[in-house]
Amino acid sequence: RKSIRALSTARLSSETEVEVMSGLLSSMNALLVAYDHGIEEDEYILASRAPLPWRTRLAVTHRRLSKLILTRNIMAVQSLMENTERELSPRIMSSRPSRSSAYSTTDERKVQARAQQEKANQRAIRKKQRRIANMNKAEL
Repeated sequence: RKSIRALSTARLSSETEVEVMSGLLSSMNALLVAYDHGIEEDEYILASRAPLPWRTRLAVTHRRLSKLILTRNIMAVQSLMENTERELSPRIMSSRPSRSSAYSTTDERKVQARAQQEKANQRAIRKKQRRIANMNKAEL
């Protein structure tokens, strides 16, 4: 029987680690995409000269920091995953009978991350345009 300490320091196989990190990346990307604002829009809101209620400012600051933490963790896990993938020999990778549905190559993950970021940026732009249109209507 192994102790908890031995289990906590035991290393998984590189293939298993890559699959676990791939699932983690998918989860973190889903959390990041769920936000209806981009980091840039939060910074724009905080930098605006219009006075914000303190609760609103606190909420936007919290949302911005949460997205920054998610983004940095995504980059860290991607880096770890790339290093782990390099450790795997081509023979081991090609001998695998099947891939997990959550597993993807580094290039596929980069394309997916770029697409998700672009989608978030487009949502932020549309939201800014709606806000400006509403402000113009209110002035009339």
